[in-house]
Amino acid sequence: MHITMDVVFHEDSMYFSSESELQGEYHKEIQTLDYDYHISEEDESGQSELVNQETGELDMSGQQFGSEDVFTEIPNQSSSVEGVLSLEPDPFMKRLPHHHNKGCMVLEKQCQKVCKLKKSLYGLKQSLRAWFGRFTKSMRAFGYCQITGNDPKERKALQNYLSREFEMKNLGPLKYFLGIEVSRSSERIFLSQRKHVLDLLWETGMLGCQPVNTPIEEGLKLCVEPNQVSTDKGRYQRLVGRLMYLAHTRLDIVYALSVVSQYMHNPGEQHMNVVMHILRYLKNAPGNGILFTKNVDHQSIEVYTDADWAGAVDDRRSTSDYFTFVGGNLMTWTSKKQNVVTRSSVEAEFRGMTFGLCEALWLRLLLQDLGYLSRQPIRLFCDNKAGCDIAHNPVQHDRTKHVEVDRFFIKEKLDDKIVELPKIRSKD
Repeated sequence: MHITMDVVFHEDSMYFSSESELQGEYHKEIQTLDYDYHISEEDESGQSELVNQETGELDMSGQQFGSEDVFTEIPNQSSSVEGVLSLEPDPFMKRLPHHHNKGCMVLEKQCQKVCKLKKSLYGLKQSLRAWFGRFTKSMRAFGYCQITGNDPKERKALQNYLSREFEMKNLGPLKYFLGIEVSRSSERIFLSQRKHVLDLLWETGMLGCQPVNTPIEEGLKLCVEPNQVSTDKGRYQRLVGRLMYLAHTRLDIVYALSVVSQYMHNPGEQHMNVVMHILRYLKNAPGNGILFTKNVDHQSIEVYTDADWAGAVDDRRSTSDYFTFVGGNLMTWTSKKQNVVTRSSVEAEFRGMTFGLCEALWLRLLLQDLGYLSRQPIRLFCDNKAGCDIAHNPVQHDRTKHVEVDRFFIKEKLDDKIVELPKIRSKD
């Protein structure tokens, strides 16, 4: 493992800069050799939205904190404190001479030796996982199990505890986190990524472009053409990646992104043109986002599903779409190509119903974790009558044997009164 740092030679000694921030070259770490696991907990799509929705619904206040020493709080394995997740195995680094600066003195003859890190560094792949473990154990030691609360004394006690455990800053009321802007009134909470959109338009030179009214042209079918004009693959992947993060607050570009993301490995000029079209659409209203309003029934869950049967030109797979509402507020949304080729529109719709129901069940469990046990059945809307009939009908049909698992999954939830299937027309 190699670590970059600032040093200066002076006579027979070498000085390491005490002010420079050591950064690990994480791309040189090898899994199973330098580390075992590096995957850490992340904010799933829908978690922060649901917390914000319940915060506004119950008139709670959002408080924001920042830690200045996130990764350097994590010790190595041999120097770890009991009950605190450490870096395993112990990380080592080579000394690499760079710029002139002042700092602690190390003899030049010791340059052939390696350094054993006492704590983590920014850039190590396992740092995020170890930090989450460190923070989780501290919170559990405090006895904190819920992530929301409206007791000022409890919030103050938590703030004092975190300040003792870490170098924490109180950033005041929640206004900006992870690139998402938060605006709040007594009745509403609004999330947007306006700055992210404007930065993206400025970096791509699209601030002065002519805006369009749709994120993708109606009826457009993309494919990999035999003699297609190539484009900058790295630039294409970066743009699509940044647009995907923008989809956290922009439902309107999700389908267009599901189309262009299928060609990350071999993009052509026609695919890049669609990405530019999305940017021109964003120029039309960069401040759009999600609005959460108060509702009487803030625990009701509704799911709307649909499918584009055999819509992909390259492999004729279908695309499933669903979006969920909790308490009348839009919560999660997805547009994703299905894993298998479906032989009928009924099968495509039925698989889409299964995906949407799984998402709704996850939201139901998340509400329970927040302390709200919803006893109302989930309302699952699908405009395909045959798909709803299959879900209700326990008789096995020859044409639906290949979707037996999905059929019994939905039927079980219907029998348990966890979900219901209201009728809805396609135009609604």
